[in-house]
Amino acid sequence: MPRSRSDSMRGDGDSPRRAVLHLAWLIVLGSAFLAPVLGTGYWAEDLYQSMSPRASTVLNGSTYAEVIFDHVVHTLRLGRFFPLTGMLIPAVHAAFAEVWQYKAFLVGASLLDLTLFYALARTLTGRRDFAAFSSCLAVGLMQFRATIDPFIGNVGMVQILVALLFGSLLALQRHLDRPGGGPRSWWLLGSVSAYLACALLYEVSYVLVPLHLLLIARAGVGVRRFARTASPFLGVVGVCGALSVLLRRLYPSEMYWHHTDFAPLDVLRAVAYQTSAALPMSYFLADPIDLFPSPTGAAMLRWLLDARVVLVGSAAFGLCLICARRPGGAGAPGPIGRADRRWLVALGAILAVFPSLLLAISPHHRATMAPGVGWIPVLIQIFGVALAGSAILWALIESPAGGGPGARWKALLASMLVASTVGITYRANEEVARCFLAAPGTERFRTEVGVAGGGHHHPRLLLEAALRAGLLDEVPEHATVERTRDYPFWYDATYAPLFFASYAGKPVDSPGPSSPPVPTPAPADSYRVRDMHTWRGFGAVLLSRRTGGGEPGGDPAEDRALRLYVRHPSIDRVGPADAFHLEGADPEGREPGAPVDAEDLPVLRSGPGWVLLSLGPMGGVLPADSLRVVFDRPRDPALARGPSGGSPPARLH
Repeated sequence: MPRSRSDSMRGDGDSPRRAVLHLAWLIVLGSAFLAPVLGTGYWAEDLYQSMSPRASTVLNGSTYAEVIFDHVVHTLRLGRFFPLTGMLIPAVHAAFAEVWQYKAFLVGASLLDLTLFYALARTLTGRRDFAAFSSCLAVGLMQFRATIDPFIGNVGMVQILVALLFGSLLALQRHLDRPGGGPRSWWLLGSVSAYLACALLYEVSYVLVPLHLLLIARAGVGVRRFARTASPFLGVVGVCGALSVLLRRLYPSEMYWHHTDFAPLDVLRAVAYQTSAALPMSYFLADPIDLFPSPTGAAMLRWLLDARVVLVGSAAFGLCLICARRPGGAGAPGPIGRADRRWLVALGAILAVFPSLLLAISPHHRATMAPGVGWIPVLIQIFGVALAGSAILWALIESPAGGGPGARWKALLASMLVASTVGITYRANEEVARCFLAAPGTERFRTEVGVAGGGHHHPRLLLEAALRAGLLDEVPEHATVERTRDYPFWYDATYAPLFFASYAGKPVDSPGPSSPPVPTPAPADSYRVRDMHTWRGFGAVLLSRRTGGGEPGGDPAEDRALRLYVRHPSIDRVGPADAFHLEGADPEGREPGAPVDAEDLPVLRSGPGWVLLSLGPMGGVLPADSLRVVFDRPRDPALARGPSGGSPPARLH
């Protein structure tokens, strides 16, 4: 018999107020759990894609609409049919110009997924307590990885896909709950439209159509209605799949998505590896880059004894215990039936395993898979593991054995299991997030992160801020601005023009260490940018101008300082004179090496934690090659954690 909406909600003894409490608790828990994302920087493709939309408007005179259209065409000509992703990449980076905005968007999209998963679990079971318990387990499965990770980057593409997928399933269930609902239901149209958006976003969606077929079968409809309801979803897969094959034929290339391999053992191994990445604490236990302490011993105990870990784990434990004790309370809803549990496990298994199928036939993806290490569809798979795993745990809680449904010891045990997963995974995520920020040569730096441009987050923030503050305002367009450093994928010979165009708002020629040398004698409009980053929150960027030199018998080339951007956490409160001074200058007859007080330099602009100074009043004779910035002993108690005792003279280079 078809399951009506009243049947699906039968026994939901929880009040709407309790549902609001569950959701609020869940959102706060998820926000705290994902907070380490906010401190990470751009990584991998995000490093240059974050600059491309704004740079295109400067370098090519394009509008954002033209940038998005061109990117969609570019992805199609590469032989891949995921046009919505081609739109999403430039659109997201155009909308969120700063890295903290981008990271907040990723966290918000993940919280939306969590909310929709709660709604889906509640709709399927009619139980708010189960939905909150299952969602809490899903939080504990959100593991960060020092590989291509959907929580750290990737423009939120998988989060949006998950939201569309869950929205499609919820709309389909509403359609099926309509007594005698026909194929023209608006809910069905919405469900098909959302699934079409999934298919246009990522090809992995093709293999998720069994979720819709399973929901239709679960409703107990007849064969004719099953066929009418299922046919639009199968049509989406057929049309999008055919277009994907057509594009690969029209635009063949050596790109990895044009190469497939169906060796059975290799495919099965890849499915196992990719699915293992969604299992609880799998990345922590595998520890592929030797980031975590040994799971046994005092070092692990000290590692876990962190106030934030205790707080997040306690929040998870409290929510789970409230939900798990509900089955045994007076007036509680009836248990989830055995048949419903089977449907939950089946739906969870499809979500957990099927996203790995297309990846498993790609040698490129298989090459980097390992136990606990998978690709970005793992974000889809964690919800499958959460749904199936919580259904099994809930069956134990509701079992008459061991003291009856909701027995205290069973509720405590299940809650402790989930809370331990949440707490340990949160601590592991903190370490991974710090790994993304670690500079080359430091203890936490890992080559696996560095090869994709990780480890230079703070220098990028410094240079971005300096350009936004107006460091290059007086530099003419198309001038030569020599870089003294290379940072991969955003400040090197290939991408530096995009960086300057994006953050300085003007096109310049930007050679650097890996580029051909600047001609000698230097052109009249030849400039140089030096940056120095000493500690988080402290740094400086110097603009100088190169003149003369290179002619027989002429004067040697000179490199004169023009503008100096300094970042200091409390410079706006204590003033530049109490924050730093300059060394290595000899202006106005001073002895070489005599310090120059910052109060002698005019302030062009300033803001919270930064100041832009003009070095022109010193006659334009400050020698940039010998100029050093020294951060003085902070007089402000708020700076006690900074470089105390004064920093050593830090040369700008």
